[in-house]
Amino acid sequence: AAMHRTIAVTLLALMAILISSCGTTLQPQTWSQLHGDARNTGFNPVHSTFAEVSAKRWSAPVGQLAFSSPAVGPDGTVYIGNVSGRAVAINPDGTERWRRLLGSSIVATPAVDVETGDVLFVVQHPLTDREYLSFLYRLSSSGNIVAASTEQNLMTTSAPKIWRNYVFLQTGVRNDAGDRIF
Repeated sequence: AAMHRTIAVTLLALMAILISSCGTTLQPQTWSQLHGDARNTGFNPVHSTFAEVSAKRWSAPVGQLAFSSPAVGPDGTVYIGNVSGRAVAINPDGTERWRRLLGSSIVATPAVDVETGDVLFVVQHPLTDREYLSFLYRLSSSGNIVAASTEQNLMTTSAPKIWRNYVFLQTGVRNDAGDRIF
């Protein structure tokens, strides 16, 4: 009986410690290197509130998607491209703002320029049944084409990134021998 009492007291003490530490809020630390710490754990201790049950606010028909994820503009507009080559803009309330055919497919996530509201889409155009060429389109937030790349040998499925006045895009190019260079 004394053994059971000792185990019960120990368990109660452990539960009290666990309960008292649950209210502690951990503060995120600055990562000074890849994976965050000297042991490369990739862990940054942050305690937040529990997620609530989500309620779907709206859904919108955007067409079949490949690897594209939505990008959100500064005004809350959601932009996405589909495999039919259409760029789609959805208002924050779920209504369609515009839809524009740009090419044969859009497989990468678009990028939104937070300064101008313009949206960049990587659009695929087939060269053969196994190869494609890629073009970069810049659309205004109202869906008008502002600019399109003129490079004829780009091949990519990567998403563009915007930093200041620069656009970064991982690409491969075809040289005169038909080789791909990345």
